Amino acid sequence: TTHRIQGVHSTSMTVPVWIASSAHPEQEVLVYALLDSQSDTTFILEDTAKLLGVSGKQVSLKLNTLTSQNMITTSNRINNLQVRGFDTSIVIPLPPVYTKEFIPVDRSQIPTRETALRWSHLKPIAPNIPQIQDCNVGLLIGFDCPEALLPREVIAGGFGQPFAQRTSLGWSIIGTTNPCLEQEEVVGLSHRISTVEVPSTH
Repeated sequence: TTHRIQGVHSTSMTVPVWIASSAHPEQEVLVYALLDSQSDTTFILEDTAKLLGVSGKQVSLKLNTLTSQNMITTSNRINNLQVRGFDTSIVIPLPPVYTKEFIPVDRSQIPTRETALRWSHLKPIAPNIPQIQDCNVGLLIGFDCPEALLPREVIAGGFGQPFAQRTSLGWSIIGTTNPCLEQEEVVGLSHRISTVEVPSTH
C-alpha cells in the first residue's frame, strides 16, 4: 500500500533491474521493478515486452484486487525471462509473466540516495542506491518469485521511521521519508492482486 500525505513522500520496494529473455541474455532492458509481496503473480509492462522483442500466448485472466473482484482481462503469458540487479551479476529466472498495459506505481515512490540521507540510520546505504534512472516501471514481481523478494539484509529505525531492505536485486527504502512533517491527509493505493488464468473455451 502506498500513501500520499500532504507535504510528505512515501517510498516502496521499487528497484532498477535489467530484464532479458533467457534465450538472449545479452539483450537487456533497464526498467524499474516493484517487488510486491501482495501479488501472487508477476506482470510485465506491454511496452517492456515489446522492447525485449518477446511475445507469448494470449490468455484470459481473472483478477481480484482491493477495488474489483473477478475482473476478466486479456493478457499474454510470456515464459523464460530473467532479471538481475542494476549493478549485480546475480541472475534470477522469472516465473511465467503476464503483460499489463499499466503498472500502478508513482515514480515519486522510488527511493533515492537523498531519501536515505534524510535519516541517520539509513545514511550508510545511500551510496548503494542508484540515482534515478530514465526508464519505466516495467515489472511487478509477485511472491510467485520468492527469490526476488527474499530479504538479505534489513536496517530498521525507530517507531514510525522508514526501514531499508536489501534483496538480490538491490536496496529499497519503505515508509514515509520526510522526518519533519506530521501526517495530515492520507490517500491509499493498494497493489494487492490475486490472479487466475481462465481456461480457453475454444
